[in-house]
Amino acid sequence: WDDWPIAVSVLSTVIMMILTYSITDGIVFGVIFYCICMIGARRAREVSPVMYILAVIFILYLIVILGSVSTWVPPVDPGTAL
Repeated sequence: WDDWPIAVSVLSTVIMMILTYSITDGIVFGVIFYCICMIGARRAREVSPVMYILAVIFILYLIVILGSVSTWVPPVDPGTAL
């Protein structure tokens, strides 16, 4: 718990796994939070470039997934519309 960027990313990973019912989504949020926390702690050079690339890919993944979910509208039968 002495290294707060790692503690925050681990805690966010566990919380998001519980909230999303998905290990994959929890790891996605953990990688993103790890990169953000390390930048915030001014320790960005300690993070591998691969982690930054993964964070960008995961952010794009979340945008695509959340964008497709939020724009989906169930079909309405014209006969049952008010």
